[in-house]
Amino acid sequence: LVADRPEQAIPAAEARHLLAVGHAGLGHLAGEEESATFACLLYGADPVRNAAIAKGGWVPADRAPSCAAEYQQARSDAGPLISKVR
Repeated sequence: LVADRPEQAIPAAEARHLLAVGHAGLGHLAGEEESATFACLLYGADPVRNAAIAKGGWVPADRAPSCAAEYQQARSDAGPLISKVR
């Protein structure tokens, strides 16, 4: 998973952020809230290794502390789906 690989997670969060704020009219690709959720999940997968995501401002500072729990919940919810993909 990209969330487990900082060398991919950090550029992915940045790219998603740029799509959200710089390109209105892209439907589901636009939206700062959606971008923040994406970044939060990536950051929450490993807050130490993915610290640049929070430092980059792609996750609201007040939300960053809850990102690890959000990631764990999303991973738990998607567990059966993830195991089928691998």
